[in-house]
Amino acid sequence: MRVARPTLSHLFLCAFVFLSGVAVALGLHSWLVAILLVAPIAAVMVEIDLPEVVRTNAFKGARLGASIAVLGGLVISIYPVAPEALILGASKVAAHALVLIAGALLLARTPPGGGVAPAMLGALVAACLQPASSSLRVAMGAAFASLVAWLATSDDEGGQAVSLRPMALAFFVAASVGIAVATMVFLPWAQPQVEAMAARMISNDLEASTGLATESHLGDVERLAISKRVAMRLYGDRPADLRVRAFTRFDGRSWKTDPRALRHLIAVTVPEGRWPAFDETPGMSLAPSSTRPDGEGLLAARLVVTSPELGAMPAPAHTVAVKVEDVNVDQNPSGILFPNAKAALYAVVYADGQVRGAVEAAPGPEMLEVPERLDPRMRELAVALAGADLSASDRADRVVAYFQSGFRYSLNVGRFHTNDPVSEFVFDKKKGYCEYFATATTLLLRMSGVPARYVTGYAVRSFQRSGAHYVIRDEDAHAWSEAYLPGRGWVEVDATPASDYEALHGDLQAGGVLAGLRLIYDELAARFSQGGVWGLLRGVGALAMAHPIPFGLALVAFVVSRIHRRWRSRSAAGPPAPSLPTPAALSPQMRQLLHRIDALCAARSSPRPPFRAPREHVSDPRVQLADAERSICLRAVSGLYAQAYGGEAMGPQELEAMATDLASLNMRPRPAA
Repeated sequence: MRVARPTLSHLFLCAFVFLSGVAVALGLHSWLVAILLVAPIAAVMVEIDLPEVVRTNAFKGARLGASIAVLGGLVISIYPVAPEALILGASKVAAHALVLIAGALLLARTPPGGGVAPAMLGALVAACLQPASSSLRVAMGAAFASLVAWLATSDDEGGQAVSLRPMALAFFVAASVGIAVATMVFLPWAQPQVEAMAARMISNDLEASTGLATESHLGDVERLAISKRVAMRLYGDRPADLRVRAFTRFDGRSWKTDPRALRHLIAVTVPEGRWPAFDETPGMSLAPSSTRPDGEGLLAARLVVTSPELGAMPAPAHTVAVKVEDVNVDQNPSGILFPNAKAALYAVVYADGQVRGAVEAAPGPEMLEVPERLDPRMRELAVALAGADLSASDRADRVVAYFQSGFRYSLNVGRFHTNDPVSEFVFDKKKGYCEYFATATTLLLRMSGVPARYVTGYAVRSFQRSGAHYVIRDEDAHAWSEAYLPGRGWVEVDATPASDYEALHGDLQAGGVLAGLRLIYDELAARFSQGGVWGLLRGVGALAMAHPIPFGLALVAFVVSRIHRRWRSRSAAGPPAPSLPTPAALSPQMRQLLHRIDALCAARSSPRPPFRAPREHVSDPRVQLADAERSICLRAVSGLYAQAYGGEAMGPQELEAMATDLASLNMRPRPAA
């Protein structure tokens, strides 16, 4: 151990490690990490020697730990194939090890790019997997500001200051922007393709994952696996189930969609200032009629869809207006929206009260039909639940109540042994997922004389709220029934046991900085998908207005780094080189000394250009002078500058000694090596 004077670059690196350690300690709530922060403080003035085997293994451990943290982040935020608690636990252990490794390598003054930087970045990723706090964000911002400062002041392999190269910098920025834009276009398209291909490779016909399908078949899938991939985000004041398809005909195993003709939505004017979520969404306002949506009981919501599908536009029931950019939208009599292009970002106005009839048509006779080959026990059950003098609303309530007792919501329904999966579910299995509850409910309502239809979409519950929006994942794909009640219109009827459903779907993954970054990515990707480059730029502007502090810190860090780089380049250049001494400013003896210096440089194959000052030329290490020759020439040049610019002439004895030293030098060219 020894005391070592730090460079400016090393000071910024120590600050980065210390501030990153503070962020990790806050994210993991770890006193051990706080104790380990002694290392970057001591590394400012202390240097230690590490055995080569320890150094090598530390480098490997830094890269391995960082890879574990990053892989854990990807798994937990995109492809959650392992239990979240296991991933968080492994990442926490890796973070502690990485902070320890980074401190040891920093004390040993090892190359930071090989171990220190990867270790601390990996530890930060692990900390970001935990729930975020305001103090963690502040520490993260300070850490990355010091990282930028270190990058701006770090030296290259030759030990020289990094020079600013405008063309290289411009090319790097252009390439980065191009890659970012290409990634935003490619990833949203590629991710579902890769997931589908992987599912086909590793799954069998009897197992599927939770997600939404535009068709519904019963009895084909024995078990559903939970998929936590984020499907969309709903920005609104309250949760509202999102409808994607409405089905009206059932043949005993499969549902068929509403066959009635679509109507084209036309442009309308929507009152500004009433629904901010609707106002801030780019695009044109569309509605079934020219009457602008207004009145009591109307709500608005904005949706960001991560992987939009052609012909699908999830929206709440009783949607009376939609706002979307560069997309035409149709609507069927059941109120389902059908865009002619993929819709990644849009807003809707929907009715929450009794405003119904202008949007969805009354039921047709097909919404009372049931399959001919239906188990007689189903009809007997419908008669028992309907009663003699009950209203349609009471009948619906009794059907829902029937499934709340003695039935369980389960993703593992098992193999069916008959060709009538609905009856087998109701009378034998008494467990299943939402499709079975919704199908049985719809059939029982119809046999009770209540028009009903089968609807699929996404369930949105209060426990899905995260900040200002609701996070909707593939696992939230849901099915329910809608009944037509006199005086109320179409009403949602969901018989799936709520407690069982929440127990399976309510275990949301922890938030954190990565979740915040994913939110920003989804927003910008949707903006780009919907509006191109101009839409992306508007999205960046909107995010900067919504989150001014992080964007401001990033801008300040960039400006400070540029100013410091310019200051360093000027400092490295030293004071401005004096202009070439003119012969008139020198005595004849000094002019003779200058002539001999130029002759010596020429003899060493390094002639001085006419535009270059003598001191600059003689000091240049590329001029092939021996050390003794360079020393004599520099003393002579100092005398030249003192006489030309300082008015201090050499004394006769000093001038004669200098001339003697120059005359003693061998003016013959050196032989070629």
